Amino acid sequence: AGDKAVKRDTASRRMDKRGAGFDKYDKNRDGFLNEKELTEYAKGEFGFAVPKDGAAKIMALLAEAKKGVPKAKFHDLKVAVGVMREEEASKDRIKKAQERKKFIEDKKAAYTADVGKVAESIEEVDKEVKKAEEKAVPLKAEEITKLAAADLSQALTSAQEQLTATKDEIESVRKQIKDLDQDLLVELASFVRLECRKLEVKLDLFAPRLAQVNLAYEKGKSHLIRQEQRELEILRSEAAKAVKAFATEKKLSQDDLIKAMDKDGDGSVSKGDFTAFLEGCDGLKLEGSQVDKLYGLLDESNTGAIPQDTLLCFIRVYYRVIQDTVITTEQSIKGSKTVRRLEVDEIVEALEGPVEEEDVKIKRIRASALRDSSEGWITVMGNNDTVFLEEHPPLFRLVAAAPLTKEIEATSEAIKALPIGEPVEVLDWDKKDEAGHSRLRVRTRGGAGGGEERVTGWLAGPAGGEAGLLPLGPGGWIGARKTGPGP
Repeated sequence: AGDKAVKRDTASRRMDKRGAGFDKYDKNRDGFLNEKELTEYAKGEFGFAVPKDGAAKIMALLAEAKKGVPKAKFHDLKVAVGVMREEEASKDRIKKAQERKKFIEDKKAAYTADVGKVAESIEEVDKEVKKAEEKAVPLKAEEITKLAAADLSQALTSAQEQLTATKDEIESVRKQIKDLDQDLLVELASFVRLECRKLEVKLDLFAPRLAQVNLAYEKGKSHLIRQEQRELEILRSEAAKAVKAFATEKKLSQDDLIKAMDKDGDGSVSKGDFTAFLEGCDGLKLEGSQVDKLYGLLDESNTGAIPQDTLLCFIRVYYRVIQDTVITTEQSIKGSKTVRRLEVDEIVEALEGPVEEEDVKIKRIRASALRDSSEGWITVMGNNDTVFLEEHPPLFRLVAAAPLTKEIEATSEAIKALPIGEPVEVLDWDKKDEAGHSRLRVRTRGGAGGGEERVTGWLAGPAGGEAGLLPLGPGGWIGARKTGPGP
């Protein structure tokens, strides 16, 4: 009985609570909730704005005698409002989903259009790559030998400019692709990234093609450096021959020749003095640009003056002993004493001559043996045309890779690794280090016009190692060994 009383009391309180809720919105106290009161109830209790047609439906379902919803149906009213609220929420979700779908579709269309634009940019890149490949055609091995240095230089410049423009275009497209992948909608992330990857794959296909163009460019650049070196060495050789011929004609010693070139005696030769001197050498016709190149080769520090030691290297004449002979004390063989015998392949530096000894019709030079600085007169050619000495320029290329060291000692710091074929100019011959090994002081030739830095250092000499030198000019002399024909 007690339980029943508790249940009745609980139910009574629940009904009283419902009644209080009903009474709260029954503004006219008529015991019914009209349409307006029903709408206020839904808004106040559930925060739900009942649509007008929705209120009419509820009234049609629960109202009595058009007065409204009675208190007895207040619970049914709550259920009806809840159902209608869920229906409206469902409609809103469907609407938002449709709007989102439309938004995603529009975004996807926009992304697709952007992808299409990038694809068009890639087509333009393909055209630029083809242009670069066309620019590289003259640089191919079968074509490059047909070009003069000036034409090759122009072809290299054109190829480099196209390469740079193409690479810039590729980077621009890569940025476009990267921009596509920014601030993505979650729903489109996979789609956009897949499209971006497709674009990147297309772009990556240009890399091997451009690598071939770049390879042709680098080979062409190396060829141009060698070609300019050859042309410059030919120019240097022609000028040196003319200067030596001038010295022979005027019977000038090395010192006298330098004085003739160094007009003001300041220990260096200006460009004006150098130009004027060359113009006075018979048979030497140089254009202004050739004089500029030659002067630039000798004026290594770009100071506007050629120092005497560089000038000496330019005018020095070297001979190689090709048949046993001797150094004597006097120009005339008669009454002259022997200083020492010269061995085949020794190098001597001419200090004066060649002069012809009239009575016996032989050509003689005053020279210094580089091995031990023995000085005296040596026969270049005998009266029966026997050749004892042949002129030997100090320009070589390596026949084996070798380290260039800072000091004469082979164990000193290596300042450069010289590869096979590296051209060098010998400045000092057959100097001995503390261990007694033969060493040569050389200078790398670098590129014409300063294309590469010139470096001076020491190499193993003819008897001091296995480096080996091959003349740039005719002949086949390597170190102190005779080989086959030269290059």
